[in-house]
Amino acid sequence: IQAAAATGKGGGGGSKGKSAAHLAKPMRLGDYLTLVDALVVRENVRLDSNTLRQLKCNKIVDVVETKYVRDGYRIRGRLLLGGWISLVNTKDRKNYAKSFEKRSSG
Repeated sequence: IQAAAATGKGGGGGSKGKSAAHLAKPMRLGDYLTLVDALVVRENVRLDSNTLRQLKCNKIVDVVETKYVRDGYRIRGRLLLGGWISLVNTKDRKNYAKSFEKRSSG
């Protein structure tokens, strides 16, 4: 698994009583549900790479790889259909997409 980790090292961590330790766990691969409108899909993991498209809120995408981008405080996910999205901002803990399990019928 190529899951990325945010270690919480280096830099003014918040004093909210919670550490970033929960972000150090590997991110799950598979289906994710987008949580924001106009989520930008970029050409590569870099936040300044070319925009490929935008996704609407409540869209299910298949994440096949994750990486931590230190300079942007982001955990990024590579999509099965191409491109990269932000999954979470590790600085302010904003979620752009969340792990999603499809319910089985039956």
